[in-house]
Amino acid sequence: MLVLFALMNISSCKSSAKEIAILSINDVYRINGLYDGEVGGLARVRTLRRTLEKQYPELIVLHAGDFLFPSLLSSEYKGRQIVSVMNVLDGEENKSDERFFVTFGNHEFEKGKLKHAKILQNNINASEFQWMASNITFAKGKDNTLLIDSEKIIRSKIIEVKGVKVGIFSITTERKHPVYVESFGEPVIIAKQMSAELRKNGAQVVVALTHLKVSRDKAILKELGNEGPDLIIGGHEHEKQSHEVNGRYVLKADADAKTAILTKIAVKENGSYKVSFEFIELDETVKQDKVVQATVNKWFAKFDEKYCNNLQLPKGCSTQTLSFAKNTLVAEELEMRRYETNMGNWIADQTLHAFKNVSNNFELPVVAVMNAGSMRLNQNIKAGSKIKRQHIDELLPYPTNLVLIKVTGAILQQMVNHSTSDWTGNGWWLQISGFAFRHNPETGTADNLTLLTPNGPRAIKPADEIIVATTDYITTRATGQDGFTMIKPAYLISHGPNSYNLQKLVRAALLKNREVGIAPTVEGRICNTTRKGKCLAIGE
Repeated sequence: MLVLFALMNISSCKSSAKEIAILSINDVYRINGLYDGEVGGLARVRTLRRTLEKQYPELIVLHAGDFLFPSLLSSEYKGRQIVSVMNVLDGEENKSDERFFVTFGNHEFEKGKLKHAKILQNNINASEFQWMASNITFAKGKDNTLLIDSEKIIRSKIIEVKGVKVGIFSITTERKHPVYVESFGEPVIIAKQMSAELRKNGAQVVVALTHLKVSRDKAILKELGNEGPDLIIGGHEHEKQSHEVNGRYVLKADADAKTAILTKIAVKENGSYKVSFEFIELDETVKQDKVVQATVNKWFAKFDEKYCNNLQLPKGCSTQTLSFAKNTLVAEELEMRRYETNMGNWIADQTLHAFKNVSNNFELPVVAVMNAGSMRLNQNIKAGSKIKRQHIDELLPYPTNLVLIKVTGAILQQMVNHSTSDWTGNGWWLQISGFAFRHNPETGTADNLTLLTPNGPRAIKPADEIIVATTDYITTRATGQDGFTMIKPAYLISHGPNSYNLQKLVRAALLKNREVGIAPTVEGRICNTTRKGKCLAIGE
């Protein structure tokens, strides 16, 4: 267990202080956790909640968004499975959980077309907890009624704990803007308005439940000071972190409930308070709650049966062995979204090899880039372990088609610059093949772009023309391109009859190596200046 403490309003708290306890999680996509359920998972969250409620009967439970999508099961059940499991986090079915609040994350809007509004609406209707939407205005349909509407959607809440009134509001990123949302309020403006409103209505402590980039969370606290929330509990990034800004804090847990946060706020009669918090690791030392795990198991059994029937394969096919790992395959998100990894290299290599013959048609060098956010296994595969079909379905949960673009070296540099921007574990980080570069996290720069050719490395010049194999996600305007807006529609090029689906490509490559296994390595394609190791990028 990792314990961290923070102090606010540093005057000492007497024994008369009233203590508020908050349990929070964020970005939980898998109902069963990681490593075949050995780490994280909602059954362990239930165990922790039950334990804490013995000491803190008025425990507040918060989820800072991202759970409906993406996951292996949500590809089939559209989020119904995780809502079902979250409904029993209070230990009871078919009963409203009055102390459990969630906010919308960008992945709650994964299905963003008008026809998809009913998916979100059905999940909200089925939930037994409350959804916060302080900065979200849902759109109206042709009949002038809201396309998303429920008594379970609230703008804010004041909840009383030991006589202390705690105000809670939310802010959601506008990163995904579905057609059934009219607008997202600007975070700083909404935070100021909601904090004032809650305090006017008697709140003694104000908590913002956010799903924003951490830089925006910190901006709220920096710009607003006493006019903003007293504490931000957030999501969006996938690794645990705490940040102090002018005496107030932003707290985020690890994704998939690898950790949860227990925050305690001791409030004195004069209104001053002390905040302490700890990150609690939900590993094998925390037993899985039997009721929640039984619900999890039912969903997996149901999924496996339908999944295998659809593929006309025997029962249990989701655990079919495709190959095996000769060394540990690093696919944990904190690594995949910040560094070169051997698993990222291997996936990018399969993409590059798929277009090897096509490249001869252009007489130009070909490289490959894969946005790490499209690879979501969030766990390593240990050396000697089997690589199962389910691993690949979880690693690549989105239907992903591969495309070719023609860019200059200058545009490739812009892509790399974006990849390394806001270096906090974001999904737009690129795993690459066919070239190398040097990344300096301390200066926020990426340089020395180097083409890796059979004849050796050579510098990539701004005017050079290069073919890039990549995912359709970062080339499609409708998706927001994960920020890669420097890629214009005109850069897309036709490549004849060749068309590749990444999932099928990867499964086929593993089956080809079923008997010998795979053993990719970190080669020095992305040279991080804070880490020692081989570097293929040329130049100082």
